[in-house]
Amino acid sequence: MLSIQDLYFKLSPWILLLPTIVVFRLVWRGTTLFIPLIGYLILAIITQALSLILWYNGINNLPLLHGYTVGEFVFLFWFYMTTYRKPAFTIVSGVLLVAGCIFFVIDSFVLESIWSFNTLGRSVESLILIVLGLRLFLKIISEDSEDPNLNGLKYINAGLFIYFSGSIVLFTFSRITTELTVEQALNIWTIHTSLLVLQYILLTIGLLKWKVN
Repeated sequence: MLSIQDLYFKLSPWILLLPTIVVFRLVWRGTTLFIPLIGYLILAIITQALSLILWYNGINNLPLLHGYTVGEFVFLFWFYMTTYRKPAFTIVSGVLLVAGCIFFVIDSFVLESIWSFNTLGRSVESLILIVLGLRLFLKIISEDSEDPNLNGLKYINAGLFIYFSGSIVLFTFSRITTELTVEQALNIWTIHTSLLVLQYILLTIGLLKWKVN
């Protein structure tokens, strides 16, 4: 018989379908701002599916996480760049985007192993996205707060910000989890899964609040 925790792990990935369906509808109706989010969500679906297949077959699925980190960073960085729309910032962002991707590759093959958790890479990615999230919050506050689309963007950014802010502790200290009991490690990953579920719920709310012009 499945425990509540096992059931939670099996059902939580399906929450990912909610924002994916809504964002496809918005882009189909002409909201190009969310094209990067489509890439991010599709990447998450594919990665989760492949990870489960490898896990059930007893194959190390951590190399997928290394590739996912690069893709996730690219799509979310692209999303934040489209929300700012400042040429000077776009140039700086482009340089940082390329530098970040190069760093993640070096981290996977030189600094750490592609067969282990990419602690450094995930921590650096989270830190960069947290900074971008803070900047977007400041942009939203400085503009017309009664704009329904800014309200929707606030929920989307909150989902991403909460997830990466909460997960950076796990990413930074993930090596400690190898010294914990199986039950303790599962509790930690339950928290991580809960952060993901909260992110997808907030993304869905924000996308549903978005008004197509």
